[in-house]
Amino acid sequence: MSGSPTILEDLAGDCSVLAKVFAAFGNRLLEQNVRTYLQAKTGVNKGILRTIAEEPGMFFAYNNGVTATASSVQTRRLPSGALAISHIKDFQVVNGGQTTASLLYARDGLGRNLDHVYVQVKLSVVEEDRLADVVPRISEYANTQNKVSLADLASNSPVQIRIERFSKEVSVPQKAGELHSSKWFYERARGQYKNLFSYKTPSERKKLELMYPKTRLVTKTDLAKYELSFDGRPQHVSEGAQKCFNRYTTSVLAKLGDGSSLSETWFRRAMAKALLFIDLDEAVQNSSWYQADRGYKAQIVTYTIAACADGFRAKAQQLDLDRIWREQSVPSALLGWMLEQARLVADILRSPPDNVRNISEFAKRDFCWEQYVRGKVGVPSETAAQFGVSIEEYCDEARQGSREGAMNLEVDFDVALFGLVPRANDIITQAQKNGIASPKNISALTKIASGRLNLSKGEKTALKYLLERLEIEC
Repeated sequence: MSGSPTILEDLAGDCSVLAKVFAAFGNRLLEQNVRTYLQAKTGVNKGILRTIAEEPGMFFAYNNGVTATASSVQTRRLPSGALAISHIKDFQVVNGGQTTASLLYARDGLGRNLDHVYVQVKLSVVEEDRLADVVPRISEYANTQNKVSLADLASNSPVQIRIERFSKEVSVPQKAGELHSSKWFYERARGQYKNLFSYKTPSERKKLELMYPKTRLVTKTDLAKYELSFDGRPQHVSEGAQKCFNRYTTSVLAKLGDGSSLSETWFRRAMAKALLFIDLDEAVQNSSWYQADRGYKAQIVTYTIAACADGFRAKAQQLDLDRIWREQSVPSALLGWMLEQARLVADILRSPPDNVRNISEFAKRDFCWEQYVRGKVGVPSETAAQFGVSIEEYCDEARQGSREGAMNLEVDFDVALFGLVPRANDIITQAQKNGIASPKNISALTKIASGRLNLSKGEKTALKYLLERLEIEC
């Protein structure tokens, strides 16, 4: 942070400034925060609201305040002699999202007066080209309210943003008679799903619930669990959500760079894995043999998924995830066979070797998978084999999906530029008003406004980034 000026201030007497800013810009104010507002359900958030209601004068003393960043700040001297901020560019709350959102909720949701609520703000001015590097470290070192996990800190990586974008763009295949389309919701930042429904009218909530049903919610740590299970790493899944996610990040996601190699085919198959995992988990939960001897369901399910996927691969096949995606359900015959395998897995896990008495620890050991489960369970029956496809066919479709995905994204954007022609000048105004105009994005929009769509690669990149920041779909 050497060379980055820091301003320490307090929003005195008019703490509603933060509430107003959050009301105007919503989650865009928290883009660099490692999580969005976690609602009023945690002890910290309840305490914030209680202090505002009962002891507003003590808010400054009790609250950790807000840590924010900006790429530039302008100040002016007030008649009283005090120094005030008159202009902020690229303002982002990186720690204190709970405080910021709670102030808005207290003002609008509970009707509280914020005139006597004071908040400390630490504002670090960071050069624009260093924001991506510095902001995550500020989040990591400064965040001391709700516990921040390493999964939270990974939420702003390019690959996570790309996966989230797929969840917004890819609709679930509609079945005959269905009136509404729906999508899987990928929760990149903790609390996003609940925040989606905040400050919405009943009718708006109903529409959102139809679009993003809770049964189709997948978190970052969920995805890691599903992917590593299918990759034959149930011992790593059994280590727990955070360790599993860390392994997934370092061994899988890190190789994907900015995620540009990911395609819609990859996303659809990932969600099919989620469907299979969720359905098997429910089937195990409701089975008579599990009800008679409950416990270790998480380990049973991940080992069963790994064993079955490995069994298909041993026969040069893959589970037909594309079929599961198309049908948005697991064929009953396939699920029935997997439930039989789950019972065999349960018997193995519940009989650890003499030198490992703890079943949970047994499931974390490499030899549990390699010596006790792999190859012993999950060999496809004649019935189950019909739900597999050849590895060659499976990979061909994945490669085709990657090529088409890359081309389609570029073609779709080029086509969408036509729709921006009548809106280009308005977008320029918005960019300037929000302090995020740059020479390249203004150059691109100026060209578009005049009907010239032959943008350079740099102009396209700058324009895409601007549209994302302004949450403008094209």
